[in-house]
Amino acid sequence: SSKTMAMCLQGEEAMTEDMDKMYQSILDNTMPIIWQEYTGACSKLLAAWVVDFSRKIAFMRYWLDLKTEGTVANQLFGLEYHELLAESKEGVVNFEDVMKMSSAYQKTTQKVYPEKLPRSFWINAFFFPQGLLTAILQTHSRAHRIPINSLSFETTVH
Repeated sequence: SSKTMAMCLQGEEAMTEDMDKMYQSILDNTMPIIWQEYTGACSKLLAAWVVDFSRKIAFMRYWLDLKTEGTVANQLFGLEYHELLAESKEGVVNFEDVMKMSSAYQKTTQKVYPEKLPRSFWINAFFFPQGLLTAILQTHSRAHRIPINSLSFETTVH
């Protein structure tokens, strides 16, 4: 739909009613209806959604780079949070720091799960977080040979 929109704006294709609605949504900084079929309903302004979406892509790329020799993410393997925080400017943690921290590992994690699993995840980066959480339970269940239905997550908010 984006390519079609570009062609319509360049005069290479006729503007349909759907394309006009999409164009108007973009001008109004709202999520076009046709995009919501793929992304789900969104109350964010379009510009904020695009920034968030690009951060999700960057997080996924960073996380995938863990297994690629020579990448920054791979080189961070084994670092602790306090080492990353010490590098942050004036104690301020920005988005890139969050990505680095999600790729940092506890040395004990390496022994149990040698396939380089992060010790934390930016949960908002996932489009279906329930799937990630289920996969974590399954991985732990298999590694420790305990029934998955005996496992659960517990969160404490201070």
